[in-house]
Amino acid sequence: MRHEISRPRTCAAAALVGCGLWLSGRAQASALAPPASPTTHQLAAMLLPLSALPAGWHRTTTGSGAHASGIGCLSHLLEPSGLRQLASVQASYAPAAKVPALTEKLATYADGPVAAFAKVRVELGRCRHFAGSVDHQAVTGTLRPMRLARLGTHSAAYVVALSVRSITLHEDVLIVDKAPVVLGLAEASTTPISRAQFLHLARFAAERVR
Repeated sequence: MRHEISRPRTCAAAALVGCGLWLSGRAQASALAPPASPTTHQLAAMLLPLSALPAGWHRTTTGSGAHASGIGCLSHLLEPSGLRQLASVQASYAPAAKVPALTEKLATYADGPVAAFAKVRVELGRCRHFAGSVDHQAVTGTLRPMRLARLGTHSAAYVVALSVRSITLHEDVLIVDKAPVVLGLAEASTTPISRAQFLHLARFAAERVR
């Protein structure tokens, strides 16, 4: 039996999925970056091209949903405290229906990708349960590790489940240490994520990082 979702609930769900729950933050670059560290322009060239996405997908702009509301420990995940980010770029993709939505972020750090990856992973280990709000509606969530083929030098994958009233949102999250860059990828939808599609896109994204 299908249940109709009221407009306010739908808006909250769309805000969460469309914005990318955790890959928020402004792209930035530092003039102090060492020569070996990719510039923002070079990182942008490594982002997934539209040709790698399923037919009908397009680039989207990040709105003011989940990340702006600061949903607990998943906010600004690739910007861990104590590490200086040198440069970062981010892109979001979705079909006309707006779900599923994919967000990719590439970042470099003064302490290098190994330290940054380790820091992000530690913070994720403390983030099994979280809460916040979107469009004045309470959101709760859980995060658990997911088995996924290793990418780059190190990688870690997670499954996120979000609840907004009676709606459950699903998100797969991946972080990859691919020196000299840390890659973050998240795919969110109102239905369970296609693991095969997520892995395919993750492999393609990691291969583009040099």
